[in-house]
Amino acid sequence: MFIRNPIDRLWSGYHHAKRIKPSYSLQTYLTCKGNAGCTTHVAPHMLLSQNLNTAMNLSNNLLMLLSDSQEMMDASLMLLSLKAQMSICDFMYEPCNKNQEWGTSKCYMGGKSIPVNERKILEGHVNKSGEYKFYQHILPQYMALVSKTPSLSKRLEHYNSIRDQALDKCSSQSAGYKLAAMFLMLDPRIKLERSSKSAHRAVLSGEGLHTVDARWLCMQWYCHKVVPSSITLN
Repeated sequence: MFIRNPIDRLWSGYHHAKRIKPSYSLQTYLTCKGNAGCTTHVAPHMLLSQNLNTAMNLSNNLLMLLSDSQEMMDASLMLLSLKAQMSICDFMYEPCNKNQEWGTSKCYMGGKSIPVNERKILEGHVNKSGEYKFYQHILPQYMALVSKTPSLSKRLEHYNSIRDQALDKCSSQSAGYKLAAMFLMLDPRIKLERSSKSAHRAVLSGEGLHTVDARWLCMQWYCHKVVPSSITLN
C-alpha cells in the first residue's frame, strides 16, 4: 500500500476532483459518497479495516510504502520491485522538473499551496478519520525498511541511470515516442479523453482516471531493450 502525508494527499485529491466537477467545495469533497472522482477522500486505512487499531495491526504484515516526495516514490518503487521480484523497467516514468512541485500537485507547474482556512479543515478531517495517526504509525516502519534493505541504493542508482537514458531516447520528437503514441491510439484497451481544448489524454477504457502516458511507455520499452530480463540486481 502506498501512503502519503494525509494533508497533501487530500489537497491533491480535491484538485483532481475539481477537474471533473469544478463546483466542488472542499467540504463537499470531504463528505461526498460515490460521485465520480471524489472518493479519494476516504482514508487509506479504511481499505484494511473500519477500525483504526485493527488497520494498524494489519499494516505490520503488509508492504507499506511512502510517496511524500519524488525521492520517497522512487525508493518505494524500487523496494516494491525487490519484494515482488519485478523489473525496474516496469517503474519507468518521467520525473518532475525543477520548476514543478510534487507534494500536493504531482508535477504541476507552480504547485498548489494550501490556504490557512483550508489547511485547518483538512487537519480536522485527518485527525477525526484517524488517517494522520495511521500515517504516523507507517512512517517509522517505512524508514526502518529502507535502512534494512542494503541492495536498495544499488538498485536506485541503476534505475536512475537507465531512466536518464530513457528520458533522452524518448523525447516527444523521437521515433520511439511517436510509435508509443500510435500504439495507444490503436489499442482497444485505451480510450482518448479530452483534457483541454487542444489536447487529449489516454486512459484505460472503463477506468478513465489515470493517464497512460506515451513517453512513459516508450521509456519502459527502452529499458526492457537495454536491461535483459535475465539480469538480477542484488
